[in-house]
Amino acid sequence: MKIGFIGAGKVGLSFGRYLVNNNIRVSGYFSKSPSSAKGAAQYTGTNEFTTIDQLLHASEIIFITTPDDVIKSIAEELSKLSLSNQIFVHMSGALASEELKDIKLKGKGCSIASLHPLQAFANIEQAVVNLKNTLFTLEGDHEAVVALKSIVELCGNEYAIIEAEKKALYHSAACVVSNYMVTLLDIGERLFQLSGISKDISKAGLLPLLYSSLENYKGLGGEEALTGPIARGDLKTLIKHMEAIQSYCPELKDFYSSMGRETLELAARKKLRATEAVTAINNLWRDNHE
Repeated sequence: MKIGFIGAGKVGLSFGRYLVNNNIRVSGYFSKSPSSAKGAAQYTGTNEFTTIDQLLHASEIIFITTPDDVIKSIAEELSKLSLSNQIFVHMSGALASEELKDIKLKGKGCSIASLHPLQAFANIEQAVVNLKNTLFTLEGDHEAVVALKSIVELCGNEYAIIEAEKKALYHSAACVVSNYMVTLLDIGERLFQLSGISKDISKAGLLPLLYSSLENYKGLGGEEALTGPIARGDLKTLIKHMEAIQSYCPELKDFYSSMGRETLELAARKKLRATEAVTAINNLWRDNHE
């Protein structure tokens, strides 16, 4: 089956190149920006289409890789064209395939789905490399999901099929891990700098710490990988943390307490079973919130 793309941004380019690298036929790209479509076609060794009709005639599966807020309008536009037995897929993490319902209602024999790679696409070249170890999530009509499963399997990727109504919940998990981790690193860097450590050295120190935590999580899971004063029930150290934060960066006090509460919940599952220690630490969060 030939695959075409509507949209020539980072996701469309990265995924299209990944498919080509795995010997899956890609017809080419259409974009409202002709220069973007031309650049995408050159990057993937495929074709540039100047109209959506050209793309539709050359493709059996059409991926819509545009910003989320225009997917519905593109589906409305497509539903006015001559469609027959094609599969339409968007790649939004938060939206379900229902966003393409106009195509399903008006296209003869067409089916719809969503396919989301659990991957950050800040850099195209790196994303192409990272896609080989990426989990894909699928949701939509049976025929479309079957076709997408075969594509993902040909690429050698793991996949999960999720329910449409839980798509936003799934995406929230992705954002917590990907986006909030960057925020955590930035806050860690700020705390390091307040303690007198330069930005460059902060990064050099924090990244190995992060990598070791990730390796521990990979091998042991969250309950076993957790270390530090909360896992040990070390109230005195936590009090010192709160005092230092209050003195040097009081604006981070609520953040530290909020993360501490969630970490205590994790610790209490296995590592910290002493109820008196759990109560004392919870009181610390509460006292500092009031």
